[in-house]
Amino acid sequence: MENKNVNDLGNIALSSRIRLARNISGIPFPWKIDEDRGFKVAEAVRSAVTTNEELDKYGFGFKFVFDMGDEEKNGLLANHLMSLDLIKNPKTGGILISGEKKVSILVNEEDHLRIQTLVGGLNLEAAWKEADFVDDLIEENLDYAFDGSYGYLTACPSNIGTGMRASVMLHLPALASTKYIKRVFDISNTIGLTVRGFYGEGTEAEGDIYQISNQITTGRTELEIIGDLDRITRQVMDKEGKTRQYLMAKQRARTEDAIFRAWGILSNSRLINKTESMKLLSRVRLGVGLGLIKAIEINELDILIKEMQIMGKSETMESAEKRAFKIREFFQLRR
Repeated sequence: MENKNVNDLGNIALSSRIRLARNISGIPFPWKIDEDRGFKVAEAVRSAVTTNEELDKYGFGFKFVFDMGDEEKNGLLANHLMSLDLIKNPKTGGILISGEKKVSILVNEEDHLRIQTLVGGLNLEAAWKEADFVDDLIEENLDYAFDGSYGYLTACPSNIGTGMRASVMLHLPALASTKYIKRVFDISNTIGLTVRGFYGEGTEAEGDIYQISNQITTGRTELEIIGDLDRITRQVMDKEGKTRQYLMAKQRARTEDAIFRAWGILSNSRLINKTESMKLLSRVRLGVGLGLIKAIEINELDILIKEMQIMGKSETMESAEKRAFKIREFFQLRR
């Protein structure tokens, strides 16, 4: 396998995200306010966004969690536009989403508002510039809780300071298969980074997809935090790329067998649960990245993986049959 650029076509890095935690000065954090005040916070945030002329281009639309069905919530969750914590606040939680679905603003989650920007591949700087731009415009209409010594005040002390969490979503099947992923975890923890699952904090990795993010939000500027995360992420991606080369050089038959067995099962199964589908889709995605499977574009496969996430967590005979049919249909069209 040729030594491709570590971010070639999103092969390893799926997306980069910046999240800024902000609160309105003089109002208790969401977990301390009643429902009436929660609605007032939601209206203040909605108004601050929708009445700003420069934010018009984003086409933000607002919706309360209680107005969403399970399918819509699962879809937003799978696309990382909302969080599990926001879903847990159905009374006053809400979300503003840009027309292109690249920027979302979570309202009354852990903090009064959390601004999130999402871009494809490894591009933390672009995500940061977008988030910073939106944040500055919102601050024109809202008085943020800010302390000269501590920085932005947040509900969780771990977010005080910049209030920023930067993260990159990576597909690391080769490191996972060789158990090197544990070393990535250990190294990351020692330098102020953390490795989490598909949905972030408190979740497990599904389909060998991991999220690397910063833990430290104080004592450093946003660009310094982003720079460190970018540097470590590139090292992890480089290691994943080299491990893939090793597998093809030293364990080619075993690697190809795992990939094409996955293709065969996914193409023909009549019942399949979420865990198995994600494991097998990860192997096929590796095959696409290695150039072994040419009938599938990696972006097409990523859409299918997201659809498997959206299909929900309940495991019934009906859901297993529906999942298998959806996957089988996808593969049969690309034989």
